[in-house]
Amino acid sequence: MDTTNSSEWAELINNISLKKANKELDRRTKQVFDGLRRLASVRMVDENLLSSIEDQYDVWAPARDQYLRSVQHLTAFEGNTRLVKCLVLTGAEINLQDGIGQTPLTLALHKSHNAAAQFLIEIGSVLQYFENTVCPLDIAKTKDNVTMTKLIERKLSEEESIKKHVSSCFCRLVGDPNQTMEVDSIVIEQDNAFSRVLNINLGDQKNTVTIQGCSNSCQ
Repeated sequence: MDTTNSSEWAELINNISLKKANKELDRRTKQVFDGLRRLASVRMVDENLLSSIEDQYDVWAPARDQYLRSVQHLTAFEGNTRLVKCLVLTGAEINLQDGIGQTPLTLALHKSHNAAAQFLIEIGSVLQYFENTVCPLDIAKTKDNVTMTKLIERKLSEEESIKKHVSSCFCRLVGDPNQTMEVDSIVIEQDNAFSRVLNINLGDQKNTVTIQGCSNSCQ
């Protein structure tokens, strides 16, 4: 597998639009991706595969082709669910955007790779706030993908319910400088729907805010 370091990748990326740089980015990214794909195709237990991929993190993490697609983008586009999972579990950014705003999830949905898309949705991929490309729900609807449409709509509904539940814990608007942050005594029922731990991804799975049914901050 190519041992190109992050500074060399950055130098090539800075020269995108130059034919030579684009060709070299594509070549190196394909080489890294093919190496990971071969590794994932070998019959080995998942624990050993994860360890092998993690050991090569510094090799595959900075890799980008001329369209700024990472190996995670290419893996999701191909629908290699096993490799998608391994990359995420070893540190791949699940919400990383390529040069035109596509994420691994949107690429998986465009190709109707339901297993890979479902994993990315369940692990916390962003479903809203797409400025430069079509959002996941619209892709699923355009593809007449009923399974993914229902899953995304359910996830969006859950997110909205949780946001309302959390906001109900506060008696005053946080953004109003004339209001104090005093919170009245609030009794929160610990129902099953909101007592579970929720991870809200902010950019990638390493940066999360954990909300546990608002049970701590609102009592």
